[in-house]
Amino acid sequence: MNIALRISLIIALLIYFSCIYMMLKKEKLNFKYSLLWIILGICMLFFIIFPSALEQLAKGIGIINYLNGLFAVVLFGLIILLMFLTTVASELSNKNRILIQECALLEERIRKLEKESTESV
Repeated sequence: MNIALRISLIIALLIYFSCIYMMLKKEKLNFKYSLLWIILGICMLFFIIFPSALEQLAKGIGIINYLNGLFAVVLFGLIILLMFLTTVASELSNKNRILIQECALLEERIRKLEKESTESV
């Protein structure tokens, strides 16, 4: 990996980290979810600084060209990220369903209480 590409990737990574920081500062991103993005950014930084580690990783899993190894690592990271986000979305969907049910029960109770109060007057 030549030096110009490495410098460009480091600049892009700095922009990436600054975007994460700005989203955290504006509270558009929850801290516990940003940790995954930060970890992925640190992994990218590691492979930019030490491209030989990427070559060794690629050779270790049987990939001849390290750029194909980079593609495999990125694809694996995206799959992990998608599984994590799918889990979060599923949990939120379940919580939303429970809240809707509780709200409906409370609304029914309010209607009964209003009906009883109008009948007693």
